[in-house]
Amino acid sequence: MEIPPTHYPAARAASVVKSCINYQQGTPHKVFLVQTVTQASLEDIPGRGHKYRLKFSVEEIIQKEATVNCTAEVLYLQWDKILHRKSTSHLKEKLEKTQMKKITHFIKDSSP
Repeated sequence: MEIPPTHYPAARAASVVKSCINYQQGTPHKVFLVQTVTQASLEDIPGRGHKYRLKFSVEEIIQKEATVNCTAEVLYLQWDKILHRKSTSHLKEKLEKTQMKKITHFIKDSSP
């Protein structure tokens, strides 16, 4: 689904890409900045998250090198649902173990 390039989530995804580029290619004397997002689309992946596809331009802002056109895909995972599933199963196992311990202690305490 196409979304407006000025839409906040598209700008946020471009910011993530900018951070990755600066981490991999940047130096204290070479810093990259997203100039404009020209095209953005959003794909909802059920149970996983959202994938943004972007076309944008990046410019090195200290030495004023040439502007470069880029494309990127950014996947935002829905960690709350993933973690909820894992924590729920972990808590269920822990609860079952605790209940078994209580039953075992009750049987030991109740025996003549």
